[in-house]
Formats: sequence, structure tokens, C-alpha cells
Amino acid sequence: MKPLTNLASAALAALLVGCTCGDKPAEAPAPAATPTVAAEPTPAPDPFLAALASLREQAGALPSGEARAAAATALVDASRTLGNQAITDHRPDVVSGVAEILRGAGEAQFAGALLQRAKGLLDPATDGTAHLVTLAALRKEEGRLLDSASLLERALRVPPTTPELWIELSRVYSALDRPGPARAAVTRGLRQHADNVELTVQGAEVILLSGRPDQAIATLEPLLEAHPDHAGLKDAITRARTAKPAAAKAPATP
Repeated sequence: MKPLTNLASAALAALLVGCTCGDKPAEAPAPAATPTVAAEPTPAPDPFLAALASLREQAGALPSGEARAAAATALVDASRTLGNQAITDHRPDVVSGVAEILRGAGEAQFAGALLQRAKGLLDPATDGTAHLVTLAALRKEEGRLLDSASLLERALRVPPTTPELWIELSRVYSALDRPGPARAAVTRGLRQHADNVELTVQGAEVILLSGRPDQAIATLEPLLEAHPDHAGLKDAITRARTAKPAAAKAPATP
């Protein structure tokens, strides 16, 4: 018998792989290792949010009667501590939350003091504008409409803006009987939020308050075709259709 060539030896070896003959069966290949994916770290809870929740519970548990005064003082003290820490940490959202809790508890004076302090120490461009918006709402409640408008104007200088803030600014100017700035607020808002229905409705409200219902209707009717179920839009059109035009002013006597 001729000796096996190298090629034949290789072929025979390949055939014998996995052969069950003989004393020792062939071993199965080891399974491939599953790659380990590192789990993303769980973000740490925000201690300010937990403190706000605790403060909200404290405000909700204020007793009535003689015990209220002491409990309200404790609430104000806790609010002042949390609010000052939020100012130090540049958290206007927390300052705003503290002020809202105080307002809800009937402590608007302390809420205003906290927000006023934040207004002087926080930079809206880098820290945010939540405290300005809340202070504007408080000043409006107090009847200080010019202050409210000024605060909203300052907040709206920081992008991005929201349609709701432009609408609120327009309403404050309307309450001041200043239709020009009220219309301008809507116009400025629509430059940034061109497709916002509520802003357009507010613009029509200003026109309506100026005694021009026909122009208000002309502004609103095209929108109604695209948004037939919009409650605010339908309400504005109904009021415009039943409103009377402002009487024309008599010319001045020379």
C-alpha cells in the first residue's frame, strides 16, 4: 500500500472530525460568549423636586383656626429656605414652584418677595424665565398691569418663546386699554408661531375690542374652515357676529 500523500492525509483527517467511532466522542464546540452591555446609570433624583413635594404637602395640611398662624409661619420659613437655596443654585423653576405654593396658601406677599429677589439675582438669559412669568401673573392679580407687562416683555426677550406668553402679554395690554401694543404683541408672536390658532384668535379679540367686528370676522372665518371644532375660535366668531361696530367719531369743529 502506498503511503498517504499530504493531501490525502488532510482529507482523511477532515472526515474523521466528529466521528463517533472509538473510545472518546468528539467534543461539541463551546458556545459563543454573549457580549456584556454596560447598563446606563440611573439619574439621581432631583432633591429640589422632593423638597417641593414636601413643601406642597405642608401647605396642604395647614390647619384652620388658631393653629393656622403658627403653621403658616413655619410654611413661610421653610419656603424662604428652599427658595433662597434655589436662587443660589440658579433654579428659577424651583423658585416659581415655591411661589405658587405660597400663593395657593394665601401667602402672596411672601411669594412676591421671593420672586422679586430672584428677579434681581437670576439672569433670564442663562438661568431661565420661570420666575419672571410667575411674578408677572402675581402682579396682574394685584392690579399692577404695567409691572406685569414689563415682566412679560423681559421674559419674551429670551428664546424660545411660547404662544401662551404672547397671548398673555396681549391680554395685559388690552386690560390697560392699549390696543396698539396688544396688537403688536400678537404680530410679534405670530412671527415666531405662525400657525398658532390661539394667537390669531387673540388678534381678532383685540380687533373686536377696538370696535371692528367685521374685520374680526374676516380674520376668523378662514380659520374656522380648517378648525371647525376649535371652541375658542367658535366663541370668538359668535361674539364678533353679535357685536356692534364702534360709533364713528364726529369730526372736530374747526
